[in-house]
Amino acid sequence: MEKHFEHGCVDKVELVVPLKEQYLTILRLTISDLFDKLGLSVCEVVGYKVAVTDACRNLIYFAHRHLCAKELKLVISLTPDRITIFCGTIGKCFCRSRVTTHPALDQQDFYKDIDLLAVSSLVDHYRVSLRQAKGQCSAVVELVKFLPRAQNSYLWGSFPSRPCIS
Repeated sequence: MEKHFEHGCVDKVELVVPLKEQYLTILRLTISDLFDKLGLSVCEVVGYKVAVTDACRNLIYFAHRHLCAKELKLVISLTPDRITIFCGTIGKCFCRSRVTTHPALDQQDFYKDIDLLAVSSLVDHYRVSLRQAKGQCSAVVELVKFLPRAQNSYLWGSFPSRPCIS
């Protein structure tokens, strides 16, 4: 199985839900089930469920204030050494100046937002980004869980092997 990942293949899980808070339960259940199957501790499972909820809630509020967006996308990438969770939304920007100065996604002022402060205390690593191109704006929160070496063999031994598609 390790040779499979040396070639750069990554297992990915993608979910797209409407940009509404009531659908965050689906994302939380997915994270909970995945982390549980990977053998992570209850504290890690709960911490990442809360972090994903807060990150997505932050994106929902941001999108309702600044974007014409309809969907929230969650992409979970599994590699032998980490789990990376991308939460994002994309849509037409209402106002360039309001978007670039929003405290939740502005690198200098992100500590003013309590949701992202909570996220930073629950995850191994996180990053927020905001990009604009051709009238579209994308907002992303990336969460990373680094896996200990001992868990790597358990992690990849529990999933069925699949061919690498280039």
